[in-house]
Amino acid sequence: MLGLVLIYAVLVVKWSVGQGINPCPSPEKDALLGIDRSRDAPERIILLGYVAGAAHPTNSTVPVQNYNRAGSMISGALTHAVRLINTLREEFNASERKRRHYPEPPLPPGYKLDFCYLETYGSESASIRAITRLVERVHVSAIIGPQETCRVEAAIAATYNVPIISHYCDDHR
Repeated sequence: MLGLVLIYAVLVVKWSVGQGINPCPSPEKDALLGIDRSRDAPERIILLGYVAGAAHPTNSTVPVQNYNRAGSMISGALTHAVRLINTLREEFNASERKRRHYPEPPLPPGYKLDFCYLETYGSESASIRAITRLVERVHVSAIIGPQETCRVEAAIAATYNVPIISHYCDDHR
């Protein structure tokens, strides 16, 4: 019986990842981003991939020489920007947005942004694996990151016609 349950669980996970369903949603993140999965239509949630080295490779607090965790600096900004895009129309009507000099929401009514974060710990190979997972299994619409290198990662994303923008790539090509 346990074997059947495990096989079923593996099939459900493989099916959901293969269908482009976000493998990393959480109620806490949804609340931060202004997503209500009971109300928002799944086909109107645009899933972005976010690849960064924000965590320490060894989970230690001691700095590692030559490891700049740029992802830890922009993760809050990304969360804030996505929340603003998702809630601007709901929280402020058109006249209130105009009065406050807020921009018009960039997405059509009913659409939301979400992102799936994958950690690289500053490793180029982890970054390549993350990009490959996001384009092949998660089916993201676009990718933000990575920070370590981006030449190989950009080539992989381009193969799947997925745009990629890096917030901190030091690759000069």
